[in-house]
Amino acid sequence: MINVRTRKDELTIAVKVVVDPLKINRQGVDIASSEKVVEHAIENYLADIVYAGTFNKTKLVDAIQRDGVVDVVPQEPANTKQAMNLKKLQEITTLQ
Repeated sequence: MINVRTRKDELTIAVKVVVDPLKINRQGVDIASSEKVVEHAIENYLADIVYAGTFNKTKLVDAIQRDGVVDVVPQEPANTKQAMNLKKLQEITTLQ
């Protein structure tokens, strides 16, 4: 768990998201709604953390899981140079 103290705290999120390619494309966009569902789920979860709240990795994974998402695997960046912004951290993988 990470304690979120101020708006200036930075958080790096790296996840591998496996999706059903018939529902969500490799960019994380829902084919039916054209919405970036994975990115929006992460942003909404983070926005709901209140001041001095606690970040819970399991609750983030729960927020990402939805129809079309097959699996969510939290990843650790190999080093800080590989840590990227939120939009680039999502690795979208489709079922083969």
